[in-house]
Amino acid sequence: MFRQRLLFFRTLLLGTDLGLITLAWFLAYHLRLTSGLIPVWKGVPPLAEYVFPLLYLVPIWGVVGVSLGLYSPKRTFGLRDEVWPLTKAASLTVICFAAASYVLKEVDISRLVLGIFWGAAIALPLVGRTIIPYTLERVWRNGTYLRRALVVGDEELAHQVIKTIQQHPEAGLAVVGALADSPLHVGMRVDGVPVIGTFAEVAPLILREHIDQLIIAPPFRAYEAIEGILTQVENEPVEVMLVPDVSRFVSLRCGVEDLAGIPALTLQGGPLYGWNAVSKRGFDLGVSVCALILLAPLMLVIAALIRWTSSGPILYRQRRMGLDCRAFTLLKFRSMRVDAELSGVPIWSKKNDERCTSIGVWLRRLNLDELPQLINVVKGEMSLVGPRPERPEFIARFRKGIPRYMLRHKIQAGMTGWAQIHGYRGDTSIEERLRYDLEYIQRWSLLFDLKIMLLTLVRGFYQRDA
Repeated sequence: MFRQRLLFFRTLLLGTDLGLITLAWFLAYHLRLTSGLIPVWKGVPPLAEYVFPLLYLVPIWGVVGVSLGLYSPKRTFGLRDEVWPLTKAASLTVICFAAASYVLKEVDISRLVLGIFWGAAIALPLVGRTIIPYTLERVWRNGTYLRRALVVGDEELAHQVIKTIQQHPEAGLAVVGALADSPLHVGMRVDGVPVIGTFAEVAPLILREHIDQLIIAPPFRAYEAIEGILTQVENEPVEVMLVPDVSRFVSLRCGVEDLAGIPALTLQGGPLYGWNAVSKRGFDLGVSVCALILLAPLMLVIAALIRWTSSGPILYRQRRMGLDCRAFTLLKFRSMRVDAELSGVPIWSKKNDERCTSIGVWLRRLNLDELPQLINVVKGEMSLVGPRPERPEFIARFRKGIPRYMLRHKIQAGMTGWAQIHGYRGDTSIEERLRYDLEYIQRWSLLFDLKIMLLTLVRGFYQRDA
């Protein structure tokens, strides 16, 4: 229910913004071309010529706004917090619209009209974000569509629930009280909400306080009381929501699942299932095949240089661990001497490694030694983007001393990754690298992959510390 209310508000906000963007476009046309405030030297184009661009201007705003999370139910709503997201949305919309107008060549859009529209596309939605909450507040003040909630619990979990509800006033949910396990806590307050009774008094308090929504959020140790609470309210016309106290056990991509009709809570999972896996694999395969074709001449030159400057094989093969800890043979252009690990003990590469060949120094510095891994991507052993694969010998050491280290294997290993973009590669902090790897898994999307690839092109070719 809470999410549906937030979604309704955000949908209403999106519809209002689309209307205001249309108004901003006509306002820009008027101020620049028909108001007389700004001289017009080449004649005033008819308004009809500026109507057609709305057919793609308005959808562009919608796509950009949704992509930036402007209408996500998870966002807290505050006027100050809206200025920068709206500025980004208006800027990207103008850029995309200008590009589309250039391609379509339907009408010659005045650059000053675009400038005025950019400012109006920020200002008018801000005005809308002032009016809508004020209107809803007036409606809820009269009791219309306002839901009264009672929280069962008065400890940390209940605090999180109450605070979240208070951060989303647009949901129209008012917490009128909380219940404690112990009568000694009655009369205290949780985030300004009074503790008005105990778990045993749920039913009479629902009637007395005219409760619409009961939110059960007791501490883990009090879970045996849930059955009694549900027994009390089974004949009461009240919505019941259970918030499990499992935050301490959540580690990666927590979510509610439908196990063929049985509700289940995922505490530790990965993102690549179903269409997510298909889309990532299709993206990897398409890009890697094209890259291999385009880079084939460069790879042949590198192979010739390796053969010319040192004895030994052109490619270096090494066992690494990938998705779900499955081992595979990683390919690289050989950048070190053949006897680099004669002792048989795995050694981590380091800055200014004396084992590098003359051409190998530059291959590693420019990351060109990684190019054969495109073959690993085509074979499905790696992805273009993901946590860098590690050697089994190092993993056996890290998993014992670094909590949650093995969770980085819940997604395909990659040629580049979020940690590498932030400089964590080679002999750097494993803990910080893991933090970025887990953040990548938590945030994964194709757009995020594309962002990392673009940042790799900008930052990743030259590594001074390689």
